[in-house]
Amino acid sequence: MRLKQTVPYYIVFITFFICASCKHKNAAPSIDIVLRGNLEISDKKARAIFERGLRFIEEGDYGTARKRFFEANRECPNNPTILNAIGSTFSQTGNPDLGNTYFERALKIDSNFINSYANFGASLNLTMRLDEAKQVLRLGLARDSKDSSNRSLLFLNLANSYFLNKEYDSALEFIDSTKRNAGHGRVYNLALQAQSEVNIRMPQPATRR
Repeated sequence: MRLKQTVPYYIVFITFFICASCKHKNAAPSIDIVLRGNLEISDKKARAIFERGLRFIEEGDYGTARKRFFEANRECPNNPTILNAIGSTFSQTGNPDLGNTYFERALKIDSNFINSYANFGASLNLTMRLDEAKQVLRLGLARDSKDSSNRSLLFLNLANSYFLNKEYDSALEFIDSTKRNAGHGRVYNLALQAQSEVNIRMPQPATRR
């Protein structure tokens, strides 16, 4: 039987993409998640190791967190939650291409694991692979998920894909979708911040509803 344990973490990485090789400075925020809500790791030892890794993430020590996640993966191989976390530590420390390989592995194991779609799309945005990011994030939105907060993260990353491609009207549409799904919390506030940034960049700011 697969065990579920609710943990008190809501770890959200907020990345403002600044490309040294392009003109997208001060880009809209994109969200990269390690874990949200239920922690689905059936092996108790692996789960305990993984939770120690999460604490290092909270402290900003991604290298040590990655070591703990790899250790958890040895105890409980090919778990999407663990692979997703490993990928996030790479994408957050300047190696998004390597991070992508872990997101892909997680999705091959569980094609309904929404967190990895959000992380994968955010990582592709980092390297300006915008068409691929849009495709991945739309695939995530097509999955059957009743968790509106997960969908809000997909919408916000998708808004960033369009923002980086200077498709500002489309970016605003997905920011609206983010706000409808996010509730009034941290992601909602990020959507408001992104909306302000898009309106600043638009030649003629759209009239907001």
